[in-house]
Amino acid sequence: AHHTDTIVHAATGSGKTLAFLVPILSRLEPSTPLQLLILLPSRELAVQMAAQVSELIGGASGLSLHLLVGGARGPSPGGGHVAQFRELDAEVSAKRAAVVVATPHALLRQLRLADTVVGGAGNTLLLRLARSLDAVVFDELDALLPRPRPQGTDYYARSDWKRAGRDERRKARRKGGACWQLVRRLGAALEIVGRATPPAGARARRPARGVKTSQLQLVGASATVGRSLVLQLGRLFGRATPP
Repeated sequence: AHHTDTIVHAATGSGKTLAFLVPILSRLEPSTPLQLLILLPSRELAVQMAAQVSELIGGASGLSLHLLVGGARGPSPGGGHVAQFRELDAEVSAKRAAVVVATPHALLRQLRLADTVVGGAGNTLLLRLARSLDAVVFDELDALLPRPRPQGTDYYARSDWKRAGRDERRKARRKGGACWQLVRRLGAALEIVGRATPPAGARARRPARGVKTSQLQLVGASATVGRSLVLQLGRLFGRATPP
């Protein structure tokens, strides 16, 4: 509840979802969009999570939920996904969608489609997320962030990433999966709006006007979370201290 990066390691069915959801939901502000992003590795898990969140926030809290998963259909290739993006954009404009539950693949695909079809709107949404997010939850963290290590190089480390060539980075992105690519884009957006964690010894940038001043909280949850995975999550967001 105090914006501390947290890892919840507990067996399936033990109630770990409530352990992190209730404190975060209790501090969200009514009629403010894009405060909480919950990422899950599959459509089925995302639908289950959306049902839990809907039950917790009820109808009188002033909070609203937006579910973003694959499987959309439209009259033209990609049309259903662009319609999904426009629906989310309309929800945000109406000061709804305080909580977004999504699979990384669905969110990343919509950002890409919006970049090409809606003229760069994907970056606009990403910057809105970077300005407004209070917390990002990685549920089933071990499934969301498989470690991208082609040829033995650790691409979670910023030093290795900077030394890598274009082809090596492309291979790492494919190996890392949609969540890893989404986190990279979100991290870049956080830097743009001044919310990124500064390197050790460097001064923090002052956030732009209208940007949350509190640090983005990271929450990871899984029945099987190793120390190396926790360190990797911290590295992806430039944290000096791991969650």
